Amino acid sequence: MTVMGDIATMAMTRAVIDATARAHALTLEDTVLKLLTGEITPSGNATVSVYAPKGPDGSVDLTKSVFFPGFGWTNAVGTEKFHALAGLNGFETKNPATFVDLDSTATHTVNGHAAPEKVKEFVRMRDGHCIFPGCTVPARRCQLDHRIPFEEGGPTTASNLYCLCQKHHNVKTDKRAFYLPDPFTGDIVWLVADGTYAITKPAGFLRDQVTPTAPRWVSTLSQVRRHKQKVAHFYAKAHTLVDGYEAGTPYPTTIEALEKLEQEYGLKFPFAPEPPAQEPDPDYEPPPEDDEVEEEVGTGA
Repeated sequence: MTVMGDIATMAMTRAVIDATARAHALTLEDTVLKLLTGEITPSGNATVSVYAPKGPDGSVDLTKSVFFPGFGWTNAVGTEKFHALAGLNGFETKNPATFVDLDSTATHTVNGHAAPEKVKEFVRMRDGHCIFPGCTVPARRCQLDHRIPFEEGGPTTASNLYCLCQKHHNVKTDKRAFYLPDPFTGDIVWLVADGTYAITKPAGFLRDQVTPTAPRWVSTLSQVRRHKQKVAHFYAKAHTLVDGYEAGTPYPTTIEALEKLEQEYGLKFPFAPEPPAQEPDPDYEPPPEDDEVEEEVGTGA
């Protein structure tokens, strides 16, 4: 089954399915099936993060597209849907959006070791995944590393916090490697104990929005066109994989290929193919019992 819609609707749909799956401890496939059959109801705790450009007065610029992580920039239909969901531009809603100024979040500093949630979200969306060269562990599964350790005076602020998976966090903590971010380009230079170095780039959406050489919270027409082409290529490849599954490609192979495609493009395919139905166990029948033989006892004459 394939469901298509504007970006805002698809992002909300995926968020509701994810929240419902967590609430009922189900797989996504089982969640979709049970929702469609009415066996369960949608969870009311779904949250979607959206990134919107600000206008001159500091409020949301209602004339600009907005960005849904994993789905991309909205078109006119998706932008209007966002306004309706968020209670903007004359729309009314029971659950208006909560707005966080990411410009101020970028420099927000706290005294303790633990970063507030808004700072964590900023760092995750800036980095995208673990910043160690070649590692693609998603940011939400990473730990936040104080580049300059907190115990050594490193501040708890976005410019000193970076996403590292547990494995590469240990590498840095053990002093087998250290990294230096370039504040101008956003590139990160890793210095390894053997004297070699490597350069990596954060892959998150915010990376192209917060460096001096990048625009701030805007999407140009050329960017929108490039993103539409990227999304079109992504969906074409994803549907080709699904078609292959329906033609006989094994389910695990298809899912693995879809996951790699999602990592490559930084997008989510809304609905993975359903796993093959399990063959029912044949009705158990006990083995037939041996025929009882009546033994005739003869008598002698």
